[in-house]
Amino acid sequence: MKAKTDLAEDITLVQCLATCPFPSTIKRGSKLSCLALFALTLLVVPGTSLSSQGQTQDQAPRAARSRSEEMLDRWNEIGKKLVAMAQDFPEDKYDFKLQKDERTFALNLLHAAALDFVLIRRISGSNIGPDFGPGDNPTRDVFKTKADVVKFVQEAVADGAQVIQQQGDAGLDKTSKFFGNRLAHNSTIWTFAIEHSGEHYGQLVVYYRANNLVPPDSRRDQAQQSQQPPAPRVVDLKAVDGTILKASYFAAAKPGPGVLLVTSATGHVTLGSRSPTTRGGGYQRACARHARIWRKRRYA
Repeated sequence: MKAKTDLAEDITLVQCLATCPFPSTIKRGSKLSCLALFALTLLVVPGTSLSSQGQTQDQAPRAARSRSEEMLDRWNEIGKKLVAMAQDFPEDKYDFKLQKDERTFALNLLHAAALDFVLIRRISGSNIGPDFGPGDNPTRDVFKTKADVVKFVQEAVADGAQVIQQQGDAGLDKTSKFFGNRLAHNSTIWTFAIEHSGEHYGQLVVYYRANNLVPPDSRRDQAQQSQQPPAPRVVDLKAVDGTILKASYFAAAKPGPGVLLVTSATGHVTLGSRSPTTRGGGYQRACARHARIWRKRRYA
């Protein structure tokens, strides 16, 4: 609720700044004071847009998906990350490990996929998947190459997704044999498998960094951040003299302040660094007052 309240107050402040009377000595199209610029740039939320946030507030939240669809989404999300790592990591480093008592990169992947298959078989009641021997720690004797490991991980993710889809919401409420010779709801078992894969994903991230490599998911995030900023968003404002102003918000290419440019039908109201004039003091004081109110609220 606080974020929404702050946004509403910020938009109100922009409107207040728009209603600051323009002194007769300041013509539209001329430079205003650096104080006005400071007051407006304080409103910029890093990496966001005033108009887009306002639109989000007005929209009703989408209906929740079914429980099995949500579970499938979580299953596929971590599964795709492990598959991407298996495909991306150099094969000559597949047997890398930081300490002698740890699993290698390849054995981490094999263990995560094997445990998935153990649980998938219990939930489905079938011997689904390839033969990888007893337990959940296959050896490299069975999966000798990078291609073998990648295929094994892919099969675990695909077979698990298929079972979740086939059983649907009803399947989540059924029970299957879990560890400790007890029964558990399938929803709990799926959640355990997802969490287990996430733990090994985190371990593999360490292996990436130890080799001065960037994990695929991190590279994707970096690529998205380096994209060009979106087109400017426009908020319509109305000054006290009836003049219609447009506040155009230009988002930053990276997280950080953007730029808010106010224009009118008769020309730009340019925000510059010109010092305030004595005759324009009323305008300056009005804007300064709004800026002080905003700073006090934001940084208190």
